[in-house]
Amino acid sequence: MVCAAFDLANESRFSGNTAALNELADTLKKGDMVAFAGAGVSVPLAPTWHSFLHELIGSGISEGFISNSDEEYLRRQVINDPLELACTLEELFTKPRFRSRLSEVFHLSQSSTEAHESVVRLPFESVFTLNFDEGISTAYVKIKGLMPSIIRNDDSYELARWQQGAHKKSSQFPIIHWHGNVSAPDRMIFTADDYNKFYGIQKNVDFISELWRSRSILAIGFGFSDPFLTRVVETVLRNHSAGNSHYAIIGKSGEAAISMIERKFYAKKYRLTPIFYSILENPDGREDHSELGKILEYLASITSDPTEGRSTKTTVALSEGRGIESSSPAVSAKGDFEKSLLVGQNGVTLYVDPRLYRPSDIRLNELNYDESQKYFINDLVNSSKNFIVLSGYELGASTLGRRLVYETILAGNDAVMLDARDLPDYKAKLSNMDAFKRRESSIDRLLILDNVNLSDHERLLKEIIGLGAFDHYVLLSRRNSQNGSDLADLGLPIPFEPLVLAQLQREDIRALANQLYDTFDSDMVAAAVEKTYTDLLALCIPLTPSNVIMYISVIYREGSFVALNRLQIMDKYIRDRIQRPSDAYRDAFNVDNKIELLSKFVHFLFDQSKAKFSKKEWDYFCEKEMERSLFTFDKEELIKDLVEIRLIIPIDGIYSFKYKLFYSYLLGKYVGERPDLIPNFVDQGKHLAVESLVEALAGTSKDNTYLVTALVEQLEKSVADFAETYKTGRMDPYASLEWALTEGEEEKVWRPVAERLANGPASDAEVDKVKRSILAEQRTENQTVIVHEFNMKEASISFNQHVLNDALRESSDLEGSLKIRAVQAILDSYQTVMQIGFLFSPIIATRKYFVWNSIAFFNNINFDDRDDFDLNRKAGVIANAIPHAVTDRAVAEMGSKKLGQVYKHMLRTLEPSGFSEFVLFSLLIRSKPDNWEIDARNVINKIEKRALYLKYMLNEAMNQFRQDVNTNADRSALKRIVAAIQAKRKLNKKNPTSKTIAGVLKKLEEGSYFSKK
Repeated sequence: MVCAAFDLANESRFSGNTAALNELADTLKKGDMVAFAGAGVSVPLAPTWHSFLHELIGSGISEGFISNSDEEYLRRQVINDPLELACTLEELFTKPRFRSRLSEVFHLSQSSTEAHESVVRLPFESVFTLNFDEGISTAYVKIKGLMPSIIRNDDSYELARWQQGAHKKSSQFPIIHWHGNVSAPDRMIFTADDYNKFYGIQKNVDFISELWRSRSILAIGFGFSDPFLTRVVETVLRNHSAGNSHYAIIGKSGEAAISMIERKFYAKKYRLTPIFYSILENPDGREDHSELGKILEYLASITSDPTEGRSTKTTVALSEGRGIESSSPAVSAKGDFEKSLLVGQNGVTLYVDPRLYRPSDIRLNELNYDESQKYFINDLVNSSKNFIVLSGYELGASTLGRRLVYETILAGNDAVMLDARDLPDYKAKLSNMDAFKRRESSIDRLLILDNVNLSDHERLLKEIIGLGAFDHYVLLSRRNSQNGSDLADLGLPIPFEPLVLAQLQREDIRALANQLYDTFDSDMVAAAVEKTYTDLLALCIPLTPSNVIMYISVIYREGSFVALNRLQIMDKYIRDRIQRPSDAYRDAFNVDNKIELLSKFVHFLFDQSKAKFSKKEWDYFCEKEMERSLFTFDKEELIKDLVEIRLIIPIDGIYSFKYKLFYSYLLGKYVGERPDLIPNFVDQGKHLAVESLVEALAGTSKDNTYLVTALVEQLEKSVADFAETYKTGRMDPYASLEWALTEGEEEKVWRPVAERLANGPASDAEVDKVKRSILAEQRTENQTVIVHEFNMKEASISFNQHVLNDALRESSDLEGSLKIRAVQAILDSYQTVMQIGFLFSPIIATRKYFVWNSIAFFNNINFDDRDDFDLNRKAGVIANAIPHAVTDRAVAEMGSKKLGQVYKHMLRTLEPSGFSEFVLFSLLIRSKPDNWEIDARNVINKIEKRALYLKYMLNEAMNQFRQDVNTNADRSALKRIVAAIQAKRKLNKKNPTSKTIAGVLKKLEEGSYFSKK
């Protein structure tokens, strides 16, 4: 064995290798090392970092993304600054193309190298890899015949379990892809920007630090040239008092010998013992790491079988194939936690870590939180404090409690979760319960109490704390069950630190989508995430895990993204939930019958101005319906099903619909499918009596002419009434302003405007009282259906604009002339909003929220660090931003492709100007009908070259370009639009030619104009 080791060690070049190799073999036999795999183990199937960068440069030149003159400089950067070079290449290729290339190159198609296979034969306890490819997991399946556990850096739950050693009791072998893998190319850590963002998060730095501080590591094929990782590792280990506990098998190019000084360098800097091997060169110039494979094969041959020494106790299978000892108290805790989690069709458990924050306002009736003070599960598990967690409905408070029980037990302590509603509030009765009996043990005990109501359970909490059976407490309390108490003084004998369990955010939706979708298409995922986020907020549906999973699963079917509208999604959701397998039988009371009955029942409630109902009312309706139709069904079974699928919710004997849209959808479906009801329904204003009813009605009815005409007339009247009352007319204050090219010119443009505004009619007395509830996220918390009569509130411009937008978006068959009239009315209403924003700019500049005439403005501009900005200058900044703010809203609400031809027709025939032309231009480039670029160019040619609206058009074109849902053809067209505007303004060209535009575009690209923020 020593001879074999000597031959492999290449002692003549790498003096000291033989001893280091034999020492490593002895350490490996203990079975507690972690493999730290770098790019070398994947060669030649996947390129090294430097090789890949060289290949990208060559591809960029051949495909026209890189000029020949830049080649020499870029190739130098491969060595000098590879991370920043990766950023540059991503910009040149564009992010979607670059990430797609990453995924293609590192997708090994179920192949593996000899080094991969040797790694999995070695008795490692885990593999930690920086590689994107799946080579190690492929080798593991091939050699072991088992599936490993694949963990990415965003799998915080699995990473936490791994840190706590749970994998040592598991049947699955963990492979951690720290920098991401090919299944999510947009999340690979490859460029300088990726590294800065990733390692700018302290928990990621802490994870690496703890890995090298607490584990024994063998680094394989890792050249210690990664600047971020090596800096972290060096900081942790340089002053570490312990001896060398790490090893590294490091490749060296060339033929120069390695001195003992270089060995000491690694020992001092990284506390590791190096084993060197020669990197050879293949005939094609690529690196040959075959010597690494030989060393690993030798080590595998002399170390014990990886399965030796593992526990032979019976295991209990749990989700994702994991297991823990049947005798462990964590079995039931893990089972309780995971049984409530949803699982996708691909078998992956759908879960994201809870969002816990420290509240910035401790009044329960208006609870805000500070996003900079986020708490993690381990913060609660490892803390000696007591916590009260305040949660909205269905945000996962109970799941959080079960997770805390499991993590606490894994950490070596004891935890119990109980429901406050099931406990007596008498000390004598509590003390007889097993959970509250004192334990003679040094192990800390945690009590997690669910469904706590501070007003109802004050005595219970005092009795529990008085028993002293637990060391710490976590109270889970629903925010909507409180009485406005002050969290600073709960009246309890021990202090509790308040936390807020918040709704999911976009990144959580993305994480769930990536767990659910089996796709490399990051653009598709991005579109699905954005649709889920915006639709749920618009529908006032809370961003809870179950709601998000419902939505993203409905819009992604059979391997592709289905861009459904909201009502189609609601229809699919209700049908999927309400349908039973037996519905397939022709004579059964099937899903269509059920939905028809429900829609008729909601109409029955609506006629009585009701949204909630009793069991008696349900029974009465169902019996009358069976008598009328001579068709029987089980009304008891049906209402039980409706409660079980949470379409309706029983509270104190009264049933209500879980979400307002369920009620609106069913009512709109009933009326919309009966054309004879619509005229009378609309004439009486009933279509405006329930939120989202217009959308549901328009999406169901085949002919919306009567509905849309009525809505257009109402909006036209409200706009005309406003203009008459406030004498605004067609006022467009921006039409006469010029595009300033310098800061001095900018000041000259906006200073007089701001001074005029400061003397205008606006005053605090005219400002409505603004509440946080204008934010969409807050609207999702109140799901009470309100049926009301048409009144003056609904006569406002904002309301009529909103409902007409809904109707126009959902209507599939309207006369073109009616569409044009509707769009024009909506444009006029947006112009009114612009006028209001302009006139009230001085007041908007002084506050975050402003509401006037039922139109709300949210000011995101921060003036706090600009002492040189007086009120006039601030008002000028706000006035400058108003057209963009209004147009962005218009684009979000009306940027539908099916209205694209309407926008083209209006631009061609109506010859709009000023603000209307700007909004139509923005809608055109968002909706992108056939040959849209031609019409956009015509608008640019027509507008005066110094007009401020030309600058606004440039900004909108750039906004569209930066969206990640454009096709490559659309991106190219948007670039030409931008170049045409720049050519007109900077080159003083009235109608720039295609040649001129091409020249300007080339200069813009050379200056990285399109990659700048």
